[in-house]
Amino acid sequence: MTLSTRHLPLVNRRRGLFIFLGVAYIGMWAAMSPLLASGYQRGDAREETGALEQVCIAAAMLAPALAAILVVRWVERSGRVRDTLALRWTKPWGRAARACLMAFVVPAGLTTAALVIGTFVGRYPFGGVHWNGLGSWAAQRC
Repeated sequence: MTLSTRHLPLVNRRRGLFIFLGVAYIGMWAAMSPLLASGYQRGDAREETGALEQVCIAAAMLAPALAAILVVRWVERSGRVRDTLALRWTKPWGRAARACLMAFVVPAGLTTAALVIGTFVGRYPFGGVHWNGLGSWAAQRC
């Protein structure tokens, strides 16, 4: 797959980069501003996240994606948003399946390694694995 930004002059690519960074950062700050204005501070990692926090976090994560689409569509004017942002499945399909599997396995492995290290160092209070609630949790998700 070829990116359509290669034929753009350096000035347009820099302008696109700066607009992307500006829109992404301003969008994230705007999305998180209700939390900042209310003085929200998360005290504990196990603390429940409320509805306002969830909406603000979701909007903040959406800001860079919208900034990328804006830059590709209206600043660079390439018109091929899906190709430029690599939003198509790769071929052959085995490569796409392998990429999806890696996108699941690597973060899960890193999280597990961090929790194990934190437990051995004494920073993470590991109370054992409780399987009794797993069935009800899985039933709610499906």
